[in-house]
Amino acid sequence: MKRPGWFPVAVRTAEGPVFHGQARFVSARAIDGELGILAGHTPLVSALGAGVLRVVTSEGELTLAVAGGILQVDQDGVNVLASAAERAEDIDVERASAARKRALSHLEEPGQGHVRAQAALERALARLQAAGRTRH
Repeated sequence: MKRPGWFPVAVRTAEGPVFHGQARFVSARAIDGELGILAGHTPLVSALGAGVLRVVTSEGELTLAVAGGILQVDQDGVNVLASAAERAEDIDVERASAARKRALSHLEEPGQGHVRAQAALERALARLQAAGRTRH
């Protein structure tokens, strides 16, 4: 049964489904800014950057760290095809902190590889933020 104000959301990676259910609100970090989606949102397709994806469900808020991908909104709901997606409760904070330190260290080194190090830093920060332990 369809409830007013609710819409289907599916989050997938190449490895398989991460979430499928009904939501009241979705927020995501697109490459050109933050998106907030409610029922009846205008159709759109947007590239996602590394960041936090939040899905408000009847059970509470699902928080995911997403490492890029595509978000599509249409009359059937919201579909996210993420390069990588990890539920907040599954994030190894120590490992994410270590990845952050490594990326910062690589950014301080001269030479090429800054683009890769910056991307690694953004992924690590997204994981830490999703886990609720963002450190700058």
